[in-house]
Amino acid sequence: AAEAVDMLYMTQKVVHYSIWVNVLTVLQMRCFLAQMRHTEDGPLAGRVSIFCIAVQAIMDAYDSFLHLCLGLSSQYMFNTVAVISLFKFILFSLLEARYLLTIWRQRQPEIFNQGWDVVRRELSWLYSRFYGVLVAGLVLLYHNLDRLDYIVLAFQVYWLPQIVHDTWHGSKSALCPMFICGISATRLLVVLYLWGCPGGIFSGDLYPQLPGAPSSSICITAAALQAVQVGTMLL
Repeated sequence: AAEAVDMLYMTQKVVHYSIWVNVLTVLQMRCFLAQMRHTEDGPLAGRVSIFCIAVQAIMDAYDSFLHLCLGLSSQYMFNTVAVISLFKFILFSLLEARYLLTIWRQRQPEIFNQGWDVVRRELSWLYSRFYGVLVAGLVLLYHNLDRLDYIVLAFQVYWLPQIVHDTWHGSKSALCPMFICGISATRLLVVLYLWGCPGGIFSGDLYPQLPGAPSSSICITAAALQAVQVGTMLL
């Protein structure tokens, strides 16, 4: 009877985690749509760092892959975890990858005046580089899952390419405040749950415990990195 009660409790935790992450992902979609509308007129999209958006796209692609593997590793509650993977994949493929293409088009408008053969060649070059880095990083991630905490912290500087781009070109950031604050808050909340909540689903009971979790230092470091980057861009 005790085991049945424990499984019911774990089921509720997994469902709550799924709802929590899916709500955050939907909010991220909303932020990306707001940013895309913000830069749809004029040359603003050309002032967005393509590396900044690419890093976030890679983050969400890895997030989708890891949740899918998590569901496959334990058939219990597979559908619930797979929904998280699906939402992350939608964010990656329909919004982030599309926005990367929009930024690229704004930066190289002359290519579209040279015929579709040139456009296809340049697009093939762009996508081969992007997905090549994505696959290579996926292999490295798979072989370094025991260092996932450090990898997550390294990804927390995803605003840095935009800061460097704005500083180098001496221009004001083309990212709207809603996009900056919304993306920062939602991504940070996931890190705070994974490494700051000892009662989460990654406790070793059903799903494996995350490296270094729980860790107040990781949470504080992630929050500090976000605060510094957001403060720099909004000044």
